[in-house]
Amino acid sequence: MTKLKLIKGKALPIAALVSAMLFVPSTGMLSVHAAVQNVQQQETIKGTVVDQSGEAVIGASVLVVGAQTTTGTVTDFDGNFVLKVKSGTQLKISFVGYKDKLVKATNGMKVTLEEESTMLQGVEVVAYGVQKKVTVTGALSSVKSEDLVRTPVSSVNNVLAGQLSGVTTVQYSGEPGSDAASIFVRGKATWVDANPLIQVDGVERDMWDIDPNEIESITVLKDASATAVFGVRGANGVILITTKRGSEGKAKITGNVSFSAMTPTKMVEMANSYEYATFYNQMRANDGQVPTFSEILITNR
Repeated sequence: MTKLKLIKGKALPIAALVSAMLFVPSTGMLSVHAAVQNVQQQETIKGTVVDQSGEAVIGASVLVVGAQTTTGTVTDFDGNFVLKVKSGTQLKISFVGYKDKLVKATNGMKVTLEEESTMLQGVEVVAYGVQKKVTVTGALSSVKSEDLVRTPVSSVNNVLAGQLSGVTTVQYSGEPGSDAASIFVRGKATWVDANPLIQVDGVERDMWDIDPNEIESITVLKDASATAVFGVRGANGVILITTKRGSEGKAKITGNVSFSAMTPTKMVEMANSYEYATFYNQMRANDGQVPTFSEILITNR
């Protein structure tokens, strides 16, 4: 049998040396083999992230769950992403304003994110800025856009009836164009002008001619602590209106058609000229006065 000389002068059979190499543990070699095998099992996963209306979510984060390193990507302008992982790997998809979602990686996957309502309602409009809802100490009430368009009315003033606590609306006329209700916050606080201060996007103006579909939210400041920055102008409360802003993404067109008619519940039967003159004379006679209309005048008429 062929012999192999070692450094110390001893010799071992080649077969024995090969057997020793096979049974000697080699962690490094096994790790390299596992890494090569892991790379071979990975594949290119393509997917799309959309919201509940089917619109693409731009910039959503797609991360591999449990990875020792930060492995992930973000969606492009069409909501698409490409990631190189093993099929079946768990992915975490997240975006601001939406609930996080855990899914298994499959090629051609389509993930729908749900809106996080608590995050959207976590702030309140306060005077000239916004403040977290939990830190608000003043008395205020707010109503969102979806609550304003439920009732098909011509004026925003009439929509606020019953929507906000502490807000009273009184409609003095039903004439078209002049049917906007008067608004009072916690009743009348002043003798002459008891109307609240109304600001639309920080500019003082009337609100009756604003389209309810263009309003994002309406906030009513009711007490002294909430209206302190407005001084005496806030004595009757303050109504802050925030209009909608453009957002990044695909354009959306919505249409809404409504029809309404105002009719009296019952028509009042009016007296004719003869009946009016007769009743008027009777009224004056009852008061001991001379009748205004004579029988001759009434007959000639």
